[in-house]
Amino acid sequence: MFNLFKLLLLWMFICLVSAPCLAGEPKISIRPTIARDTKAKVSRGSDVAITLDAIPSFGNQIAFRIQNPPLHGTLTDLHTTGDHMASVIYHHDNSKSPLVDSFTFRAQGTGQSMSESSHCTISIVPPPPLLVFDPPTIDFYQVMLSEKKQQNLTIINRGGETTEGRLILPKGFSAPLGDRYRLGDGESNTMTVEFDPMEERAYTGQATTQPSYAKFPLQLAGIGAPRFDLKNVIPLEWEVHNLSEIPLRISCAGGEGWIVPGDMPLPPHESRRLIFQQSEEGGMTNSTSSNAVVTISDGLSVRQISLPPLTRFIPVMVQGVTPSDLGKIPIAAPAQIAFTLINRSEYPKHLTWLVASPSGGGSDYPASLELKGGESREIQYNWKPSLPGDATITLKVSEGKSAKSIKAISSTSHEFVWRATVLPATITSSATSSDGNQGVMEGQDPPVDQSQASALTPVKVTLIPPVSGGNSVVQTSWMGTPSVLLRWDEKSLDLSCFKIEEEQLVLLEPFSFNKDDQGGLQTPKTKIILNPFDVSMAKKQGDQLTLKLRGLSPGWHHLVLSQFSKDGALEAQSQFQIHVPARHSMWDQLKVPLGVAVIGVLLFYFRRLRSS
Repeated sequence: MFNLFKLLLLWMFICLVSAPCLAGEPKISIRPTIARDTKAKVSRGSDVAITLDAIPSFGNQIAFRIQNPPLHGTLTDLHTTGDHMASVIYHHDNSKSPLVDSFTFRAQGTGQSMSESSHCTISIVPPPPLLVFDPPTIDFYQVMLSEKKQQNLTIINRGGETTEGRLILPKGFSAPLGDRYRLGDGESNTMTVEFDPMEERAYTGQATTQPSYAKFPLQLAGIGAPRFDLKNVIPLEWEVHNLSEIPLRISCAGGEGWIVPGDMPLPPHESRRLIFQQSEEGGMTNSTSSNAVVTISDGLSVRQISLPPLTRFIPVMVQGVTPSDLGKIPIAAPAQIAFTLINRSEYPKHLTWLVASPSGGGSDYPASLELKGGESREIQYNWKPSLPGDATITLKVSEGKSAKSIKAISSTSHEFVWRATVLPATITSSATSSDGNQGVMEGQDPPVDQSQASALTPVKVTLIPPVSGGNSVVQTSWMGTPSVLLRWDEKSLDLSCFKIEEEQLVLLEPFSFNKDDQGGLQTPKTKIILNPFDVSMAKKQGDQLTLKLRGLSPGWHHLVLSQFSKDGALEAQSQFQIHVPARHSMWDQLKVPLGVAVIGVLLFYFRRLRSS
């Protein structure tokens, strides 16, 4: 017990002695250094200076050191730029990926502890797209017109970014298999470039890309070579030679007053003679006029030759066969006029003729024909007036030139005039009989006989014969729907150049029976319109071709079948007067299917009786 008490006193003594000493010692506090993260951006394979930064330590110097170096680049030695900053240069190793690199560093100030690891993130910027053409120049040399020549072209992306676009080619060049591309870094695309000349000339140009990333454009060149050559044999004879592998069609134009050859086929690598003869047209007044120029073409290449001037002219003679006074003609009724063209010279002549009338019914296009030396030809034309009153019909014939309109006739033209009085249309009304057929009321004009109306009448006389052998039949389906069948000789009609229309007379303003100032009835203002019809069925049976028309309303219809030439000129017309009966009643339309249903029920009933 006494020992325990002595130990307690000793401990109290030690505490009293050591307490003042401990209270007088200062406390030591150590602050850590704080470094900031940083970022940088550098082009692939390039250098960039990076600044390392830390929070200032009251002017005390802060030291930096690299902890983990970058994986895709190198760093230079650190260079102190301030009491709390340092710089280092980063060099990228030119690798294509990844696009981000990084390294870590730490900082420590005087009397401070080391900082935590800080990061420097470096973004790698790839170079922009750079397109290169291989080969840089393509020369196709000579290529005949309408022929094609191809060559491969490679586009390479030397840049670091993916690009897509299209190749822009100059005129005469194309990329038939596609002109678009999409190229990544170092990728290439091979496409076909085609040279297709359509003109006889030298083609040069530059091809670029869109968007434009090519440093040097692609150079393209080629020459369009003619497909035929022309050689003068004697003054009025030329030889044309086909240089190509395909047949050509050679045409001659110009040479006013001369008989020029017509269009001629020219097989591959063969030759033909072009012989020019002087005609007796042209209206020459002296023998010192300039030479005539003839243009020879295959549709692409063009050559011109010069022919001697003309000396004299013998005009064609126009004689009217139909009397000049046609008398009274109902409106829209066809009136046939005839005339004769006589070639009094010994040379062939090319003629065009046109019919015009203020009352309508004139020809839409000039008709052309060839007359041999001393030949005469009678031509008939169906004139259908559309306006009532006194009318004149004017025929104009031109030698050697095509007249586009009645006003555009050459100086060597001839005229012939007919006169007529066009009567107004007769107002009629119709009634439907009890059997569903349309009849004629008292005081009406009888309808046109369909057998007579279906006769085909040519309205233009050309070298192509008119359509012939046509007839029409009206049919009614078991549902009561009417349809019209047109039949004619299939050999006489070109299916690619025909049209079927319905002709209608339309009043332009309300018509009344009031008399005018002279005491006569007022003349109605009308016009004729043509409504085309679509053919719903075409069927050939032997030498006969049948077309079916639908959509015609009940009543009389005036149909016009027109045949055209390859260049759109009207050659022949056929006119049909067709009567479509009135639609049947609902009972008439249903009695056929009801009868079929009743017969089916009876057959089913009798079969059940027999089986039982």
